[in-house]
Amino acid sequence: MLEVGLIAGLFAGSAVAGRVAAELRRPALAGSILLFGAAILTVGFSATLAPAVAAIALSGIGNAVYSVMNQTALLEASDQAVHGAVMAARFAVAQAGKALGLGAGAVVTARLGARSGFAVIGVGLLAVGTTYALHLLRSRTAGS
Repeated sequence: MLEVGLIAGLFAGSAVAGRVAAELRRPALAGSILLFGAAILTVGFSATLAPAVAAIALSGIGNAVYSVMNQTALLEASDQAVHGAVMAARFAVAQAGKALGLGAGAVVTARLGARSGFAVIGVGLLAVGTTYALHLLRSRTAGS
């Protein structure tokens, strides 16, 4: 059931991400990280399957929107001649992050349990999303 919720969320997020206006892409990137983090944190506090499936679906939406916004931002910020290299570097960093995340997640889960693992990851994502959102607010304030 969790996998079905994730797939449904990824599908919905992919449909939404393609419709985000250019001026809203960076705020959508921050919002998607915050949504992803809040949803994963919610999984950590879910005592039954139904809220966990709903939270996983929301995490799928956040994950899909993040992925599209991240790739779009990188492509827009780089010269067309190096798009292939930029995307290859993004892929390499993502794979390294996945490997490190799986290792760290395994340690947290082994020591604290699965629900605590979700809570720790959720808090971390919320910290990243909040930091990026604050950066956007500061840069908008400095630019006006």
